Order: sequence, then C-alpha cells, then structure tokens
Amino acid sequence: MQRYLSNYKSLISLTGLVIWLTGCATSPPRQASYPIHHSHSYTQLKTDFSNTKAVRKKLLREYSKWKQTPYRYGGESRKGIDCSGFVQTTFKQQFGLLLPRTTKLQVKTGHYVPISKLKPGDVIFFNIGLGVFDSGHHNGIYLGNHRFMHASSSEGVTISNLDNSFWRRHYWTARRIAYTSKR
Repeated sequence: MQRYLSNYKSLISLTGLVIWLTGCATSPPRQASYPIHHSHSYTQLKTDFSNTKAVRKKLLREYSKWKQTPYRYGGESRKGIDCSGFVQTTFKQQFGLLLPRTTKLQVKTGHYVPISKLKPGDVIFFNIGLGVFDSGHHNGIYLGNHRFMHASSSEGVTISNLDNSFWRRHYWTARRIAYTSKR
C-alpha cells in the first residue's frame, strides 16, 4: 500500500509538471485583452505609425540612449534593463504609450500580426524555452529589414537579425501595439 501511494504521488506530480510546461507553449490571444494607456489621445500620438521612416527614426533614437546597457531581470535603468522593461520604456518615451511591464502581459496587448506583415514598431516575441523567471519568453521591437532591437541577456541592449538561426527557431508571435486614429 505504501509503495502504491508513493507511485500515485509521483504520477500526480509528473502530471502537474506536464500541465505546467505545456502552458508555456500556448498560442497568444489574437485580440487585445490588456488595455493600452495613452498619455495622449490617438489624434495626439507623438508619431503617425503609418510613417515607417518616422517610427524607425524614433526607435533608433531610443536605442542610441540604451545601446549596450547591460541586461538585468526586473531592471529599468541604465544600470540594467530587461527585455520587457526596454519595450515598455521605448513606447512610453518615444510614442507616449504606456504598456504593461511584463512579456506575459505585453503579448496580450495590441493585435496579432503575421511575421510576413511586420512593420517598424511591432513588438515581436520569442519562446526560448523554460526560463527561471518568465517561462522563457523574450521580446523586442521590430525595426524593419528583419532587424529588431531588444535587451539581450548576453549582449545587453542590442540590434539583432530575425534571419539568425536562433531567433528564427524561437520566434513565437508579433503584436501591433499602436495605430493612427485612421487605422
């Protein structure tokens, strides 16, 4: 009887672990479920998102401020910043949009965009496996020409290429956060 209970407890633990792990691999929702707060109304956005050159210019301006800032989980300063903090800060500083703080909530913000339709300013997400803090999700901001800026755990704030085999293998989804009032 004791052996049976021990095996039963092991089976329950294993089942719980499998359910928890598969939860990390679920697809993101296609519709926004987290509100985007605007420090300006749509008609007063700092940038017209249909003007991809202006969006890219603002993104690169923010990148130049943060370039090579080291990665630090939970960080929000030039001493260290994490990926979702960098995305949140960039949207606030350059576009006047207040996003949620975590990748878990940012992936629920905005609208789904297929990889073939990415535009500068879209937030891209990666599922890089089971991570210690956030289930292995990572994000960055698309710049165009297969490039994106992000806070890398190994390089700090940097620009990477989606054609890189690592990023291509771990690409998960993308969200379009901002729209002009005309959509």
